[in-house]
Amino acid sequence: MIKRCPITVECKLAHTVELPTNTFFIGEIINLYSEERYLTEGMPDAKKTNSFILTMPDNHYRVLGESVGKAWSAGKVLKDRIEKGESS
Repeated sequence: MIKRCPITVECKLAHTVELPTNTFFIGEIINLYSEERYLTEGMPDAKKTNSFILTMPDNHYRVLGESVGKAWSAGKVLKDRIEKGESS
């Protein structure tokens, strides 16, 4: 594991997708390692780790941490509103 890396995710290669200019690897998470100080209620906390990601194809690093919505439930609320004919 990398020193000074707040969280290490152990993955197993699940799929390989050949794209026109590169290869996309999809992994299955096998295990996660972290010091307690980077966890909240036993789960990794992006705000505590000062995490960032690389986005493609714009080649930018982006900071993680701020929640903008709850996965699956936020979309369901929007879907229900659309189905009822409500506007935003």
